[in-house]
Order: sequence, then structure tokens, then C-alpha cells
Amino acid sequence: MRETDITRLVRKMIVELEGKGCAESEGGSGCIKKRGKGWVILNNKKGGVWRKCTSEKNCQQQLNAFHSNRQN
Repeated sequence: MRETDITRLVRKMIVELEGKGCAESEGGSGCIKKRGKGWVILNNKKGGVWRKCTSEKNCQQQLNAFHSNRQN
């Protein structure tokens, strides 16, 4: 295995792990992160990106809608 292959594998593993357990941190809003010029919601259970958003407010609206639909 070449060094570039190892680097690529490690980066993939980090991206997949990012987000796991984020809802328990930062007052429950730890799953919303700024990425470059956009915003994302991280997947709390599996890691990685769950959804992309246009703004932090848009991310919060999507999370609120998701949680309200789950409770019904």
C-alpha cells in the first residue's frame, strides 16, 4: 500500500467518524458546522454529513422539522 493510499484511507475514516455523538455536545447544536462557504448537519449516529444547508438558520430549521416529524 502506497503512502497516498494510506492518507486517503485515513481521511475517509476521519470524515466517517466526524459527527458521531455531536448532539450530546455544545448544547445539542454541535451537529451544525460551517464548511467552506456553506453549512452542514453532521450525522449524530453514523458520522459524516447528513444534510447540506444554505445557512446556520436553515440547518436549524431542517433539524427542528426532522425532530418534530419523528415525534408525531
